[in-house]
Amino acid sequence: MDSKDVIHAFWVPEFRLKQDIIPGQPTILNFTPTKVGRYPIICAELCGPYHGGMRSTVVVEEAEDYKTWFKKNTKETDLEV
Repeated sequence: MDSKDVIHAFWVPEFRLKQDIIPGQPTILNFTPTKVGRYPIICAELCGPYHGGMRSTVVVEEAEDYKTWFKKNTKETDLEV
């Protein structure tokens, strides 16, 4: 993760996971979700006027469902090495 402007805080409450993202300091975050579902991602650092709109979702699927989605959303040429 990388911030171009101010400190942000990547937060997934259901995972009990929070990581600050600091400008100019690339951050790697690894985690392994264990339960299928959709989980909100929230910026937990008051970071400016669009702070309230900084939301997304972590989607955790069964491995086979992910493989099907991946295959459907990848061009043949992208899979060639």
